Amino acid sequence: MRVLREDLLRKLCRAKVEELEFLHLDRQNIEQLGDALETAVALVVLRARHNSLASVPRGALDNCRALWRVDLSWNKLTDVAGLAAFAALGALDLSCNLLAADALAPLAAVDVVQLRLAGNPELVAKGGE
Repeated sequence: MRVLREDLLRKLCRAKVEELEFLHLDRQNIEQLGDALETAVALVVLRARHNSLASVPRGALDNCRALWRVDLSWNKLTDVAGLAAFAALGALDLSCNLLAADALAPLAAVDVVQLRLAGNPELVAKGGE
């Protein structure tokens, strides 16, 4: 299992984690976020498309207070509770995952300017009934 830890993150981006503003982790076979982003206090854009993430656990992004754009499309997400830590996000792309409507409940209090949810079979199945 490939877990995103700080040592892996340093190897992938060759920069100090606390100075990162843009982080693109597409197609890195990441299955868990781990603790790598605990010190990413300047992070504004997180793009981790086409991985195998199943969840964004509570606490995983709590220190990323500057985060504004998040693209977690094309993963295997069933839980995004960790995104509830934000008051607002400019763009949130959760398309092509495995999210059901109840998994989105923790995001009810998050103001999201642009939200993408297309390609989540559970949302389509429930909406079509």
